[in-house]
Amino acid sequence: FDWLVKNNFVESQLVKKYDFTFIEKLYDFLDAVRFQFQSFMAAYKFYTQYAIKTDDGNYYVESYEDRITVNALYYADGDQKLAMRIADEMIHQRFQPATPSFLNAGRARRGELVSCFVLQTTDDMNSIGRVINSAMQLSKIGGGVGINLSNVREAGASVMGLA
Repeated sequence: FDWLVKNNFVESQLVKKYDFTFIEKLYDFLDAVRFQFQSFMAAYKFYTQYAIKTDDGNYYVESYEDRITVNALYYADGDQKLAMRIADEMIHQRFQPATPSFLNAGRARRGELVSCFVLQTTDDMNSIGRVINSAMQLSKIGGGVGINLSNVREAGASVMGLA
């Protein structure tokens, strides 16, 4: 964890909420489960899309148990008992956070924890431009975007009294 924090992979505030002996206990519990992916595709998906890699992309710095640990610590927010329960549910695959929540929890460099954003625009060029820019920025950090266009006039409608 020291290395992950020092190299800006994991939020330092997350680690500060727990005594490190508890984090070790959590790892001991997860290691004892001896988790194995149920298929090649499950392992492939985790390591190609979820696991943290070095900045050059050449090495993995996170295992499945690491991702579960960080999720449990992040969502328990300092509550050791809750962190242990979350880890237990996740390692036994009875609970799985939504993809962006699982992927980004506790990461120092992360996207959003939710995947769906609905943006509203009004019927003017500035608003439409802001919404398009917001949609691009949210997409860039992994968010799914919907745009509500119900306030924009229909094709062929008059503009400033002109048809």
